[in-house]
Amino acid sequence: DGAAIEAWLKLGKKIAIITGRNCPCLEKRAKDLKIEILYQGIKDKLACAKEILQKLNLDFSQCAAIGDYFNDKALLESVGLSFKPKDGHKDLNVDIVLSKKGGKAA
Repeated sequence: DGAAIEAWLKLGKKIAIITGRNCPCLEKRAKDLKIEILYQGIKDKLACAKEILQKLNLDFSQCAAIGDYFNDKALLESVGLSFKPKDGHKDLNVDIVLSKKGGKAA
């Protein structure tokens, strides 16, 4: 996961993490990967993403997202390209199902 993130950022692209969890370890991981946009404890991920995209002067069609559960559904249905890991919830309709499980280099 880290190598792909590093390569993406080197292209001048942005990465945002929006999670419903609150985890100090995620803050450290984001900092280590130089991910500047991190929102934790978010219940409405779509609204949060909309706010981020407005700040970056982007729209959802220019955005990709990965998610694995129902709290990701609205966001995944709104972006230009959506992904879920192999073990993502079966009822999430996405553009691409990854070959690896979440947390296993998906």
